[in-house]
Amino acid sequence: MKKIYTTILCLTAIISQAQIPTTALVFRQEFTGNYNDLSTTNAIPSVNTSSLTTDMFNVPNRAATFQAGQNIRYPFSSYSPLMAGSISKEISISCDVKLDSAYFENLPTPTQYLNVLKNGECFIRFRKSGSGPTKILYLQTGIFNNGPLDYGYQITTYQLKDYTLPTTQDTINYKHNKWNNIGFRYFQSGTSLIPNIETFLNGVLIQGSSELSYTDMPISYNASTEGLVIGQPSGVLHQSFQGKIDNVYIYDRKLTNSEFATISANTFYTSINETKQNVAISIFPNPANSNLTIELSNNDLYDISIINTLGKVVLIQKNVSNSIHLNLSHLANGVYFIKAENKNGSTIKKFIKQ
Repeated sequence: MKKIYTTILCLTAIISQAQIPTTALVFRQEFTGNYNDLSTTNAIPSVNTSSLTTDMFNVPNRAATFQAGQNIRYPFSSYSPLMAGSISKEISISCDVKLDSAYFENLPTPTQYLNVLKNGECFIRFRKSGSGPTKILYLQTGIFNNGPLDYGYQITTYQLKDYTLPTTQDTINYKHNKWNNIGFRYFQSGTSLIPNIETFLNGVLIQGSSELSYTDMPISYNASTEGLVIGQPSGVLHQSFQGKIDNVYIYDRKLTNSEFATISANTFYTSINETKQNVAISIFPNPANSNLTIELSNNDLYDISIINTLGKVVLIQKNVSNSIHLNLSHLANGVYFIKAENKNGSTIKKFIKQ
């Protein structure tokens, strides 16, 4: 049965990934057995000290794994389209990340930065703050310019997890020890040269604290610098990322909220190999027509989502316990997935509407 589930989810992943926006897409890295860019830029890395691993659907050689100091680099000098935003004054980046939490928790110094990627002056990184019993994980996205005319930084910081004992707490958007989709966009608004910075976590626009000195648009890349680096760029202030990265997309334009949600839809299917709980879902009848009954194996409260094969949530019920009866008459016939999720994890089960 598990093999059938895995096959279904793998096919769903391929379908869902095929739906990503392609307008102004200048980099598309899905690690399909190699490290080559699948966009029209056709970028090939000049430095590669990473290795391929299983992705969120447990498919081999479909994600990159990083240990201390490892990276993948695509130089600007060879692939100028990667300098997104240099003319358009807009850039959007999205990627799927699974952080090695044990590595993070044991970092020795009070403040450490774990870089996910750095595209010139644009970056996504995790930040650890604190030591001993108090440790907090933050997500940071930002721009840093150090040229003769453009200087300073703009950073947005969002708290993901507080490891302070005796209790730990995740934010509602972050899924600890699981795959998370991270996205951001920078764009100029009106006549101001200072760009707007907005961060998305699992398809949702999040609000964090902002730090600003001065960084103007367009982003001033230097073709002789490192270029796009996934994993660990150089620099003594940057601690190595350790974990997995997949589905890196760079756009030379501002993506919409719905486009970020579409890209992140793949992360809905991480439960079978990532789940931290063992809740059983019974659904009947299956195939279903207009009505469906869902029964859960324990008395916890769950959020129940019905998701189509494009990764779109078409129905959601919150705080469900024991069982629920759903009217499906508004849904088109086809394959759907039921996701039952609480703070401890999630489980997915397939059904057919006919």
